Amino acid sequence: MRKCDHCGAANGDTAEFCGLCHSALIVRTDLRYAVKRPTRQTNRFPLLLVALVAVIMTVFTWSLTRPSVFLEPTGPKVIAFNWDYESRPYLLELTLYQNVYRYYGNQPKGVLIGREEDGLIKYLSPPKDDDTIKELVASISTLAAQNNLSAEETVELAVAFVQSIPYDFEVAGSDKARTPRYAYEVLYDKLGICSEKSYLAYAIVRELGYGAAVFAYPKENHMNIGIQSPAEQSTDGTGYSVVETTNRDIKIGVIPEIDNSGQALQTEALKKFNLRNPNTTQGKNLSSPIVYARTQGSEYTGVIARFQASKELAETQDILETQSALIKGEQDDLERLRRRLEGYRAANDARAYNSLVDLYNNEAKGLKSLINEYNAQVNRYNTLIGDI
Repeated sequence: MRKCDHCGAANGDTAEFCGLCHSALIVRTDLRYAVKRPTRQTNRFPLLLVALVAVIMTVFTWSLTRPSVFLEPTGPKVIAFNWDYESRPYLLELTLYQNVYRYYGNQPKGVLIGREEDGLIKYLSPPKDDDTIKELVASISTLAAQNNLSAEETVELAVAFVQSIPYDFEVAGSDKARTPRYAYEVLYDKLGICSEKSYLAYAIVRELGYGAAVFAYPKENHMNIGIQSPAEQSTDGTGYSVVETTNRDIKIGVIPEIDNSGQALQTEALKKFNLRNPNTTQGKNLSSPIVYARTQGSEYTGVIARFQASKELAETQDILETQSALIKGEQDDLERLRRRLEGYRAANDARAYNSLVDLYNNEAKGLKSLINEYNAQVNRYNTLIGDI
């Protein structure tokens, strides 16, 4: 017999609903006898392993979905950036946060040789809820619009912004260079070495919608980036034109020389040859880059007009270096002849002196001709700098 819990009426053993109030009848089971106890020892290791895997997966899933430090930034710091583009000053203020800065400071750093692509991911792929680069690019784009700049001029304005951030000579000359900072830290510190400023430039170029790549020069221990450009005018046929970040006023597509600290040397107008202070080469040339982290996007075409001038500039520089060496050799020969003449004069050896004067005068005339040729190339070099 089944008793209704609702009205108390008695019902048959097979009834499912109360005949009086029509409520569902609850079937009671004594759970103490529903479970059959095992009669022998069971191997619980598989169960423990499954439980452990479940815990690990739970923690891993939480780590992927946990609230980010960027959701509640604290310790705001307003940082002002001043820079020039095409002889016009620009000012930008960016609010960064101390706890976000500490977050990046605690992240893994460094890129292992042979695993460069994997190592670069952490630098080039910030957390999805870090909008710093978006906000920065929005501010740069606003300045560009206010000054009627084109899309490609906006890229150039952004590159000039990164170039204006001071080069960190102290870090560049230390072991800290092996563990470069993230782009956020570069903005916060307003300092960076070649790799760090390259990560920042890469992120900005990508946010502007252009294809980008990382250019590495292991032999010279240097890094810059490339921006997608027509293959014919790209750097070494890579499909990207070099973008140097470590010094000001280096145009997109111009391959600079670098000094021993890793900073690029600015392309400056040369002075005409002066026998008291001849031009000397300070930097070293960069080899062909190894290209990493290629991405596709818009193509920067501003390099087309600059490409031929850059090519001629490099050729003119080679000529100047050759002529400078010839001038130095002629100077040395002339100095040796001068000393011989002084010796003959001191010895009152008029015959020997007179026999050498014509040779000396011819050598001096040849040196003057070389200097004139050199100075003509200097004029050409300086004109090409203006074209670039």
